Amino acid sequence: MNSVYVLEAGKVDNFDWIGFENGLQKIFDFRIKKIGPVDVPDFAFNPEKKQYDAEKILLDMQKIEFEDLEKILIVTDKDLYALEYNYIFGQGDCPGRQSIVSTFRLHDKDKKLFANRVLKESIHELGHNFGLSHCPDKKCPMHFSNNILDTDLKEAKLCEKCGNLLAMID
Repeated sequence: MNSVYVLEAGKVDNFDWIGFENGLQKIFDFRIKKIGPVDVPDFAFNPEKKQYDAEKILLDMQKIEFEDLEKILIVTDKDLYALEYNYIFGQGDCPGRQSIVSTFRLHDKDKKLFANRVLKESIHELGHNFGLSHCPDKKCPMHFSNNILDTDLKEAKLCEKCGNLLAMID
């Protein structure tokens, strides 16, 4: 069975990695394996923005190979941006092999809410890796999040349409 590797880049503190892996396992029929932490590459930092370029991190992590690697999800504590956006919660190749999620703007005093946000954004980015596009259903994790309130409205499970599409792709 192939695996989805979850790579901790930087140090994601106070996070329930076991619960996170179990949550991903419920959605994606793959073995989930956590690795890391590893350092975030310095060259990805933009001193003017005081943020990290998600694309540069993804390019740097392309070199990671494991025999059973199907997808790799990078989870980082760094604030990310992409060319068209001031900030992003995550980014994923669609379809593709790798994605990244930032916990930086997902934090909350409520640890359960924080973990749920990270899980929903991770489902979103891995969904892209598996070929799913954005969904109009605001409760589906594949719906685009313009802000944290959009993320909070989502559920940590795919809507019926996206779930069926994922089943057809597997």
